[in-house]
This record gives sequence, C-alpha cells and structure tokens, in this order.
Amino acid sequence: MLPNEYIETIKKDLQKETKELHVDLEIRRSTLVIDPSDIVKVGEYLFSKLGCRLVTATAVDEKKNFEIYYHFSHDKTGMVTHVHVFLPKEKPEIDTLAYVTTAADWIEREMHELFGINFKDHPNMEPLLSEGNWGPDEFPFRKNED
Repeated sequence: MLPNEYIETIKKDLQKETKELHVDLEIRRSTLVIDPSDIVKVGEYLFSKLGCRLVTATAVDEKKNFEIYYHFSHDKTGMVTHVHVFLPKEKPEIDTLAYVTTAADWIEREMHELFGINFKDHPNMEPLLSEGNWGPDEFPFRKNED
C-alpha cells in the first residue's frame, strides 16, 4: 500500500466519522478530526484493519476545551495519522482505547492525572505520577480559569 492509497482507504472507510481530514503526503502526515464518541471505532479501524500502532497520545488544555491527539503510525507506508478530538471543559471524558491496544493504558492514565480527563471503562486507572506529589483532585496541567 502506498501513502496515497492509505489516505484514500481512510477517506472511504471513515467517511461517516470524519469531520475534517488534513493530509500532507510530502511529510507523510494526516490529521483526522472526529467526534469523541467515534474514538473506539476509529481506533479499532486504524489498529485492526489497517495495521497501525498507537505511538502515543497528547492532551492540550485550550481553556475553552481539552484536545487529545492520538498518534497512529502505519509503518508500512511511513504515514502517521493524528486522530484529533475535542472534549468539553466541564466534563472531559472519552471512551478508553486500552481495550483496542494496550499501548493506550499508560498514556491515558497520565492524561487523567495531569489534566483530569476521564477515560471511561479504563481497566486500571491507578496513579502513575501523582502519588505524594499532588492531591487526587488537583490536575497540574490544567490552565487557570482566568
């Protein structure tokens, strides 16, 4: 499969879930913006159907909402697909990808501790970083409300 075939497959198979798709074949990157409710379906598709691996995920507090980028690598083509979701500030939660790929386990735990994002049905939401460093309802990477 070539990089352009990889992108065309995503366009066709994830048409319903895709809100936006940005592609730069020159640097082999794509960003897929989806609703949070579609994360498991999209994650399963990329991991199981296309053979991508979850490299990591990153969260950002943009004051008005939280954003998560899940970074999937399709090693056969060298393509990296960033799956981008927006979560409301009031109740930031999303389904876990830990049942799709174990690679999601630790990074979701870190994002929970640092940002307070709830990963619904996560199998092991034990602290990784915070024990003795800050309280259970303190999230050091959240921006101030001012």
